Amino acid sequence: MLKVYKFLYELEEFLKIKKNDKSIEAYKIIVDLDTSLIVKVVSDSNLIKQEIENLPYNINIYIEDIISIQEYNNEEYLQETINNEVDWSFKKRFDSFSFKKKLNFDIPIVSFYSYKGGVGRTTSLITFANYYAYHHQKNVVILDFDFEAPGVINFFDIDFVEDPKNGVIEYILDSQVSTEALNFNDYYVEVSKKFSGDGSIQIMPAGNIFNFKNIESYIEGLARIDINSAETILQKIEKLLNTIKKELNPDLILIDSRTGFSDIFGLLSHSISSSVVGFFTNNKQNTPGLEMFLHTMIQNDSPNTLLVNSQIHHDTQHTSRFKKFKEKVDEITINMTGDSFSFQSIFIERVALFTEIGSSDEEIEDYIYFIKNKISNTSYKDFFDILIQSLPNKTTLHIENTVETIKKNISTIELKKELLLKLQENFPELYADNIQYDENFMQNQFYFRNCMEDIFNKDKFLLIGGKGTGKTALYNALKNDSFIFALQNKANKAQIKFKIIDIISISTDQAKTKYFSIDNLNNDEIKDKNFFYKRFWQIYILNSLAIEHQKLGYNFTNFVPLILNETNTAEAKQFFEKFIYDDTKFSLIQEELNALDKFLKLKDINLFITFDQLDFIAIPSTWNETIAPLLEICRSFSYQKIQAKVFIRRDLYEKLSNITNILSLGTKSISLEWTKDEIFAFFFKIVIAYTKEQFFQIMENYGDTNQSLIGNIKKYLNKPQKYNQIPLEEYYILPFVHTFFGEYAYVGDDKKKEKSFGTIYDWFYNNLKNADNTISLRPFLDLISKAIDKYLTSDKFDDYEKPILPQKFHTNQEVRIYAVERHFRDLAREKGNEDLDMIITFMHDSKFPAKFRRRVLIGEKYEEFLQYLSAQLQDLKAKKTNEIEEILIINGIAKITRIKSNRKKAEFALLYKYYLGLEG
Repeated sequence: MLKVYKFLYELEEFLKIKKNDKSIEAYKIIVDLDTSLIVKVVSDSNLIKQEIENLPYNINIYIEDIISIQEYNNEEYLQETINNEVDWSFKKRFDSFSFKKKLNFDIPIVSFYSYKGGVGRTTSLITFANYYAYHHQKNVVILDFDFEAPGVINFFDIDFVEDPKNGVIEYILDSQVSTEALNFNDYYVEVSKKFSGDGSIQIMPAGNIFNFKNIESYIEGLARIDINSAETILQKIEKLLNTIKKELNPDLILIDSRTGFSDIFGLLSHSISSSVVGFFTNNKQNTPGLEMFLHTMIQNDSPNTLLVNSQIHHDTQHTSRFKKFKEKVDEITINMTGDSFSFQSIFIERVALFTEIGSSDEEIEDYIYFIKNKISNTSYKDFFDILIQSLPNKTTLHIENTVETIKKNISTIELKKELLLKLQENFPELYADNIQYDENFMQNQFYFRNCMEDIFNKDKFLLIGGKGTGKTALYNALKNDSFIFALQNKANKAQIKFKIIDIISISTDQAKTKYFSIDNLNNDEIKDKNFFYKRFWQIYILNSLAIEHQKLGYNFTNFVPLILNETNTAEAKQFFEKFIYDDTKFSLIQEELNALDKFLKLKDINLFITFDQLDFIAIPSTWNETIAPLLEICRSFSYQKIQAKVFIRRDLYEKLSNITNILSLGTKSISLEWTKDEIFAFFFKIVIAYTKEQFFQIMENYGDTNQSLIGNIKKYLNKPQKYNQIPLEEYYILPFVHTFFGEYAYVGDDKKKEKSFGTIYDWFYNNLKNADNTISLRPFLDLISKAIDKYLTSDKFDDYEKPILPQKFHTNQEVRIYAVERHFRDLAREKGNEDLDMIITFMHDSKFPAKFRRRVLIGEKYEEFLQYLSAQLQDLKAKKTNEIEEILIINGIAKITRIKSNRKKAEFALLYKYYLGLEG
């Protein structure tokens, strides 16, 4: 203890006694910066100064003033300043702990604090943000206030190394000196929808700390923010919070606080936060921090407080440790107040998966699955629910029947038939031409996927999907204003203005005004291809935008566009080359794009420029030279309001190699591959849209599903902008699957073997997935459609009360063959896939040799199979066996691996087992 601290209160007791016996009227003790004591006394006694000086304290005590009682009574300012108290305000730090001003802010702010590191504070904050956004559909903003050791930059699969972001420090300083309005997009990053689902998460890091120049800048910035002055820093944080409210409209702000005794925590606890979560272990190292934390929280006007006993380093004895922790809290509060002070508390145990979050060992998909489906089995679920309940304006779950049930006297068999007939009548036709994106279509037949909402994420420009994912369907949907409006609302982006212009005319466009084949450029004669194509694509972009100038509402002053089509290829070639090879002319291209960006900024319009079917204008074998430069340009766009969105086939993207640090593009991309949960959720959207009453009545009749869960789903579907889509979680999806398809798969009526085929939920995925483990929607829906047809025409319809569609009909061989047919035709119709058509048609023929009709071919047998195809199919463009193999791989027909002795092993997808008559 400080020497002054020991004697200070003895001096105060002495002065109180003197005040009581009327020797003095008032006093004030000031603790100076050097911890010496300054005393002001109001008294008419001539002896008081000497009495103080004679006190047995070997510290410096200065008697600054002996003020007469008359003077004191006549001067109001003296009465206000000499007020019988100890003044600790002369300090260089920790002013915030005694600062009493409270921000008036109407959005809940929760700060996460720990005295020591390594207790799971930041990991808990991240997982809570993920949980709250995903399961409660909330918009969450995360701020990193751990300025000396920023931590939130390691999470959510965001690559801050390759794409460093400014943050809190830069924004506070930039907003003070900038002569123009800041682009707030430069100071935060939006988390992918694969984490946040129907909610959203934005992260504002502490600052840009990647590469030495940025670190230098950050430290200089940090040195210029007076964190120790509570009044000053609070004003700056208040301005930041108001900007966040205006720009991001969050439901909740989470702040990661500094560890230890810090000014930031003092500010957060007293002036900013509506709730504070403190993390502490049971060891002695945490005791000082726990005592300080409890003392701070017990003070007047402290925020809601939740104590978390972190047991992440222990696998057992959680209850006994938690009991000791609570006893320690009671002991501390009794010593402080004379009574126990009730703090809500909970413990969190070790979750192995969480120890890898934010590290190179992290498995993103495992983590997402855990948050979606498994966190309810841990203490984190209890922790999160308590925290949510403490938030202001919380909404409590109210279960209500929003759908009228059908009269009970209708039998389940009759309900089933009615339901299946309605489904048969309204079954969707995927990827149909001339779709009208009206409210009816979007409510009943279009499935809004979370990945679609990521298109508004300014940091993501690549949309990657395999064949059959609906990539081009989404590209075309973006041209529809009704669809964009609906998607904006779902993504909480309704307040942002967008325009979307496609840069390339694709194969289905009737008027091809923006089509130019790169084959016309004599690629082999171009010396510096990277230089050439980077300029080529910037010219192509500007030309397409200028063609669409009316849609943009903007006139280009120094550029006249050229309509690009198949009739003027020679003129177009000259047009591109005159700009590419003339630096002066090319500078006009850049000036025009910059001028457009300024115009868009003035109008506050975000422009998406979209690309699809790049293989339509550039042969895939040339992509490392022709398309890689386009991706490099899009990745490094410096425009504030122009964002590229490039739709690209996964197999072609994976072949690209001529891109700097291509692995970092993963964080810039949106995967359009369907998940197992999504394909089921899409189907059940159709069920809900057309047969909601029948389905829920059957579900209730079966009695296998908890009534509260049924009520929750009905309530969820009744919310705005849900478009008849059930929550994308196993907890909700599995009861639907069991009601409609049953729990286990089996062939025929042999229920004894049911478990040998696994659960229906897994069976569909395993039997319909492609060889590369992706799954396409077409075969899934076609299988169900054919199974419904088969069941409805069965003379044993009434023999099956449960499930709605009995297993024997969707595991049926004929049904499975039908499920492949149209999917295969979709693949075969794609430009450049003529060889696949010939190969699969040939293998499907009954005359195809039985020795090759195996689901797995190994070594010499596989090589013989490839040679046989090459010899028999003379019209193939692919003349070499490795080219035939490539066709099978990129279309998801077969997976090729290396086994012992470097032999190849080919495994054909189970999807094709019956269609191709494969054994094994």
